[in-house]
Amino acid sequence: MSNFKKIFILSAIVVAFGIYIGFYGFAMSANTQSLSGYGWNADTSTGGVGGMGWLGFNGANYGVDLDKDAYLLGYAWSSNYGWIKFGGLADFPVGAGTTTANAQLINGELTGWARACSTFQSGCSGDYYYGNSHPDPLIFNDLSTNPYLGGWDGWISLSGNSLNGGKYGVTFSGKGGVSNATGYAWGGGGYNIGWIDFSQVKLGIIDTSYFTLVSDKTFVTASTDSFNLTLQGSGLNSNSGVATGGDPNWINQGLNLCPNSGSPVTYGPRSLSEISSTTTSATYTLTCTTLAGNFLTKSVTITLRDVNFCINNPTDPTCKKTPHYIER
Repeated sequence: MSNFKKIFILSAIVVAFGIYIGFYGFAMSANTQSLSGYGWNADTSTGGVGGMGWLGFNGANYGVDLDKDAYLLGYAWSSNYGWIKFGGLADFPVGAGTTTANAQLINGELTGWARACSTFQSGCSGDYYYGNSHPDPLIFNDLSTNPYLGGWDGWISLSGNSLNGGKYGVTFSGKGGVSNATGYAWGGGGYNIGWIDFSQVKLGIIDTSYFTLVSDKTFVTASTDSFNLTLQGSGLNSNSGVATGGDPNWINQGLNLCPNSGSPVTYGPRSLSEISSTTTSATYTLTCTTLAGNFLTKSVTITLRDVNFCINNPTDPTCKKTPHYIER
């Protein structure tokens, strides 16, 4: 397929299909096994670098996940060929050594098929692409006569046997919860994609967890002055928290429970006098375990200082400057 035809196809459908992905996109949870990184395909037959180019497996509002049965679900993205769909496909082609099924990870090896959506007029099924012409099914849905696709049906085989009898495919292996891919997928010859290199693709848990710990005051002028601590977070094991520092109630009042709702939770009022009457500084620290098995630690320090500190240290950056007004 010429670069002109590829660009023409994408310019006509990418915006519409982008809206489709927006409505039916994939919200990856913090403990979902997902593909990340990039595949690579290049066509240098015309003297330049064409073909699919970089194939991204995760980004804003899209990605490819592994479900509980080890099937791949979602979309990858190529700026030259558009969306590549994994899962939810049917009517698979038959090829030597291939599996007529949706993409699945079996014993570390990918099997089945993915498909490029740019071969369709809209979405990722239905009529083959026919541009702005009046569709004639006898012409446009026959790949041998479709003037835009050059015989390409968009199917990408993830494993099988090559013409010389050798085996090709994509294999994942690794330790520590992240597997690295090796090998190639095949999109066909001629006008088609050819070999897609998966060596920069990884499979593992994409950790989107976060949390914050803040105080409405970082300085107080008396040990009995009150302040409030606020937690906010998501994607955490709510029973995993380890709280240190501060007063004993920092743990006893439940602050060892990590925030997981995404909404802020405020604990207070508190004061340094809860620790002791002579405390001049205290650091409140909370360590949480994410659902992906990682650790996040946040701290906030409250310091007691003289009421005249800012008068005596006017250039200190922590002192708020009060505007002066001149009466006229």
